[in-house]
Amino acid sequence: MNYGLISKRYAKALLEFAAARGEDAALYGRMKTLLANAIAVPMLQGHLRNPMVERADKLALLCNAMGGGNTEESGKKFAQLLLDNRREYLAQNVAVCYTALYRRIHRISTVSLTAAAPLSNSVIERIRANAEREAGGTADISVRLDPRIVGGVIFQIGDLRLDASVAGQLARVRKGAA
Repeated sequence: MNYGLISKRYAKALLEFAAARGEDAALYGRMKTLLANAIAVPMLQGHLRNPMVERADKLALLCNAMGGGNTEESGKKFAQLLLDNRREYLAQNVAVCYTALYRRIHRISTVSLTAAAPLSNSVIERIRANAEREAGGTADISVRLDPRIVGGVIFQIGDLRLDASVAGQLARVRKGAA
């Protein structure tokens, strides 16, 4: 069975349903939260796949993984639909497809910055403005700290990766010297 194709179909239908209700932007945030929680809590997928976990518990688990609180109607219906069709194990895949589809439609570029030390808000905003100007849309920036790069930053937007880190420069010097 092709889980990717099924997930894409669920994501497309969910986006159309949420957009008709004016909840597509809010649901985009919920799907990003679901993905972050799936990464942070690897047992989430195991509980969703476990046939011994009650349906009501799985519904609560999915709603909480999407950020809990007052989940939009489209988010609740999404979780119920997955459970009704016994496809709750696809929640993470559908969230990946939904966020990718939403980003493509709304021209949102994902920008990843890796820095050795915290970056000031003004630097992040300058990078955001440049990325938005170059991409012709908006930029969704995530910043990650990694002291192993020693200094500088690693900038990635789509397939383009610019390594301006000290560790990267040292690696290039070593490679050239060898």
